[in-house]
Amino acid sequence: IGMTLVTLIVQSGLNGGALIAARLAALAGREVAALPGPIDAPASAGSNALLAKGGARMTLAPRDLIRAARETARRLAEDLGRRHWLSGERPGVLPFGSLDRHDRALLRELDDTPTEHEIKAWADELDLPGDLRRRLSRLEIMGLIDRAGQRYHRVHAE
Repeated sequence: IGMTLVTLIVQSGLNGGALIAARLAALAGREVAALPGPIDAPASAGSNALLAKGGARMTLAPRDLIRAARETARRLAEDLGRRHWLSGERPGVLPFGSLDRHDRALLRELDDTPTEHEIKAWADELDLPGDLRRRLSRLEIMGLIDRAGQRYHRVHAE
């Protein structure tokens, strides 16, 4: 739970173990999200109660999880920056550490809002190690890129 940005409760009864995970995630300062279930299903009573009491963010689509993860990452980065400032250390810029040269090359290519197909072709040309989708998801959670349909674009700081 401590390593995740968002804990998703898919289904839980009133005394389900998933509610323990939700409580531990909240205590660790992590976002808790839940899928709503049928109101007459005992297996969904706990997750529905969590949503009703405001103990979890309602999640209906993957985009909801990405938004929650991004907000949590920003909050954690701000907290980290404050702690570094108070201790006299240089604050970190990103919650996941520095971008490697491959991430920076990928970000440069995203200035022209390419499609996923074009990104895959560039990834082959750039000889990017690792899973491209994993890299794109990580950059999206960090708030550095966004996706509209099949097109990705770089999010520019204002």
